Amino acid sequence: MKTSYAAALAALAGLSVGVAHAQDRNFNVADGQWNVAGNWLEGTVPTAANSVYIEGGRRARIAAYAADANYLGVGYDTNGVLFQTAGLLTVATTTEVGGNTNAAAGLYEISGVGQLITNKLYIGRDADNSAMNFSSTMGMRVDTD
Repeated sequence: MKTSYAAALAALAGLSVGVAHAQDRNFNVADGQWNVAGNWLEGTVPTAANSVYIEGGRRARIAAYAADANYLGVGYDTNGVLFQTAGLLTVATTTEVGGNTNAAAGLYEISGVGQLITNKLYIGRDADNSAMNFSSTMGMRVDTD
């Protein structure tokens, strides 16, 4: 009852009641760790609610900690690199290494004890010069629809 009353008041006041959408997080230093807030343009470390982009010739690194994203684009519009030597990266929806054009190249390298869990994985979807190197001893899981 309270919810419908609040929605009715918001409608009368000309306000909209909606659901928050994932906000982008853009890696913003030449080379640095994922878990440092100052390395992201928006000033906060990505969460499972964020679409994450590593581009502009930048290199992000994941070490011995957990990292999350809703979507991950490595080199989607311009070149980008992600090195993961340890830790668990969980991407709720899609991981794209390289993406939008041939002008963009992505590289995602997982080594040591790094792990990736993602729903969909695209490597070089629309870009020819992209790669994923996997030499981790821990394994990778790609869930499918």
